[in-house]
Amino acid sequence: MTVVSLRTLGMCSLCVDGEYVEELARSRQLTSLLVYLLVNPGRELPNKELVEVLWPEREPDAKTEHALKNLMYRARAMLRRSGADGLADALASQKGGYCFVEREVDFSSDIRRFTELCHHLERQEVYVEEGYALFSELVGLYRGRFLQELSPVEWIRNYQQKLHDMYLRACRQIVDYLIRWSYYQEIPTLCSRVLEIDPNSTTFQRLHIWSLLQVGDWKQARAVSERTIAKIKSRGLPVPEELQKMQRQVLSWPKRVEKRVHMLANMMAEPRGHEGAYQCEYASFCQISQVLQRILQRHQLHCCLGVFTVERADGGALAEHHCRAAMTDLLTVLQLGLRRGDVFCRYSDCQFLVLLTVQLHRHGAQAMRRMVEQFGELCRVPGIALDFDVMPLPDPDIRD
Repeated sequence: MTVVSLRTLGMCSLCVDGEYVEELARSRQLTSLLVYLLVNPGRELPNKELVEVLWPEREPDAKTEHALKNLMYRARAMLRRSGADGLADALASQKGGYCFVEREVDFSSDIRRFTELCHHLERQEVYVEEGYALFSELVGLYRGRFLQELSPVEWIRNYQQKLHDMYLRACRQIVDYLIRWSYYQEIPTLCSRVLEIDPNSTTFQRLHIWSLLQVGDWKQARAVSERTIAKIKSRGLPVPEELQKMQRQVLSWPKRVEKRVHMLANMMAEPRGHEGAYQCEYASFCQISQVLQRILQRHQLHCCLGVFTVERADGGALAEHHCRAAMTDLLTVLQLGLRRGDVFCRYSDCQFLVLLTVQLHRHGAQAMRRMVEQFGELCRVPGIALDFDVMPLPDPDIRD
C-alpha cells in the first residue's frame, strides 16, 4: 500500500513512499487542489465547490469545469511521474465531482495529528510528563500557518484562522497546567515559541512577562515589557490595559521584594524562636536568596539552600493524588518545623525549596534530616519517601 504523508503547517510538502513530490511546489493551483482533496478524505467534493475553491472570482460554468478536469488530469499525471501511482489512483472521479479515497493508501497529515492533540487537551486532564510531550509535539507540528506560502484565498484563510485559534487555545491550556503544577520555569519558553508565530498575541505577551517575574528574572521581565510596549506604540496602536497593568507590576516588583527582605531582617534581629518560617512564591524566593546572605553575614549567620522532593520509596511513578496529599503533609511539616528567619516556597508539583539560616553549615543538613523524620511521622500516604539535598548559599561577593 502506498504511504502518503502531507505537511501543510508552514511550508507545504507531500511525501509518497519516502520520496518528496518536488513538482508540487511549481504550481500553486495544483497544490491547492491536491491539499483540498487530501484534507477532506472520504468526502465527495462536487465540481462547484472545487471551482469556488480554486477560482473564487469566477462563476462555475462549462469553462471552469473543463479547467478543473484539466487540472485534475495534470495532478494525476504529476503524481505518476513522481512514482506515486497509488495516490493518483486514490483521487477518484465521482459523478459531478471528485473524492480522495483514503482506504487506497496509508495516509497521514500534520493537521490531522495537530487536531487530535488539541482535542485531547480540551477533553482530558493531562499530567506533567504527558503535558511536556504534548507541548513538544504540538510545537513541532505547528511550524507556521496553514499553507502560508500560498495566496490567502477564502478557504485557506478560514483554515488558517481555525487552526491558529486551536493552537493558541491548546498552548494556553498547557500554560494553565504548568501553573497548576508550579512549573513556572517552563512557561517563558512556551510563550516565546507562541510569540514567534503570533507576535501580537496580547495574552501570551502578558503571560511571558508574568512568568519571568514568577521565576525571579525581574530584569528580563522589565526588558520584555518595555520592548513589547515600544513595538505596539511604534505601530500607532493603543497599549492594551492588561499590558499596562503588567508593566506597573514589573516596575513595582523590586519594592515588593525589598519590603519582604527588610521584614526578614527585622525577624532575624528579634530573639529566635519557633514562630515559623516565611513562605513566599518562587519569584520572591529567588530575589530574597540574592540578598539574604549579606544580611545574614551582618548577624554572623550563614544560609543553606535546600530542596525537598516527594517520591515513591520504590522509585516508581507517583500518582498525582498521592503527590498532592504528600505535598500537603510536607507543607504542614515546613510550617511547623522551620524557624523564624527561614524562607521556603513551592518549586514544582513534588518539590519545596528552603533557605535555612544557621550558625554553621552542617546545621543545615541536620535541620533537613529533622524535617524528613517529622514528615515520616506525619505523612498519611503509604510508600512515600522524602529526599533532600542541601548546599551552602554561594558567597554574595563572588556572585555575578
